[in-house]
Amino acid sequence: MDSSGFIWIHVDSSGFMWIQMDSNGFKWIQMDSPGF
Repeated sequence: MDSSGFIWIHVDSSGFMWIQMDSNGFKWIQMDSPGF
């Protein structure tokens, strides 16, 4: 992992998972996982 980049994962109580990845610019992915 690059020092200027980061990875962030959060799971909501409703089972909604957010994955945020920043490397050069900005990119994030949201995944709906009910019953997670």
